[in-house]
Amino acid sequence: MKSKFYTLFKAAVNRKLLTVSLILAGASLSVVLLSYKDGPASHGEHVTGAPFDSSQFCTKCHGGGNFGASFTARLYRADKTIVNAYVPGTTYYFVIITKNTTGIPLHGFQTTSATTTTAVNINGWKNLPAGTASRLVLGHNYVEHTAPFSLDTTILPWRAPAAGTGSVTFYTACNFVNGNNKPTGDQPIKNTFTVAEGVATFADQYTGPDYFASKIQTDKKRDLIVYKHAGMLYMRYNNTGENQTALIQLNNIQGNLIYRGKVSLNQGNNIFPIQATDSKGFVIATITTADGIKTSKKIILE
Repeated sequence: MKSKFYTLFKAAVNRKLLTVSLILAGASLSVVLLSYKDGPASHGEHVTGAPFDSSQFCTKCHGGGNFGASFTARLYRADKTIVNAYVPGTTYYFVIITKNTTGIPLHGFQTTSATTTTAVNINGWKNLPAGTASRLVLGHNYVEHTAPFSLDTTILPWRAPAAGTGSVTFYTACNFVNGNNKPTGDQPIKNTFTVAEGVATFADQYTGPDYFASKIQTDKKRDLIVYKHAGMLYMRYNNTGENQTALIQLNNIQGNLIYRGKVSLNQGNNIFPIQATDSKGFVIATITTADGIKTSKKIILE
């Protein structure tokens, strides 16, 4: 017969193992949630709110924030004209424009297009800009961020499908985040946009300057932004090269060094904190990548 001491000891051990298991499970969940900042579809998550996504979107994990956030997602012709019908085989631009009332700088998005009545995948995404990727999940192509965005406009080239496809609906979700690396305090929103299949007209055959193509090329340049949010100082840098290291530094207007550090860069937009939160006034931010590209910008920190 087992002693009372043995019974109590075994119960204590079981409680300890349960506690450890819960801690490890919580840690694993946190890692999964935080890892979605490189795009949920890269982890098999499809959250645009589409019917084939079980109508789920970013509220599946995120919520609790209110930044007065909104966005529009529309299909444009090359001359900046919004279209409500597409000409088969023509290249357009799906443009996501975000807004908020609190100045929060970071957000992510996911979008997909499919036939309106039968939900057939329409993979018209072509020549995507830096910081975005198209990922195939359960038969649908999802275009999304590869790192948190601070820009308010995202331009995605899209080629219309063949004649006879019918109406196409774009399903889009955006998630505005507070930067605490947790799913709490964020504001997810979604919307849809539908275009009918049209016929070619003189206006549809516009051959003037391609505004959006030139804008994408401009966005692909290596630029940097430094900003403050929630008392922290951040730098955003668009790395158009391969994954590499870089040296960053801040100098005041007199040239005195404020901060220097080394970072690792992925392709596309990179956002990282800078340990110089007391900096104010005119500051010169400089980043020098391992492939020899040096980019500087003069900014004002409030």
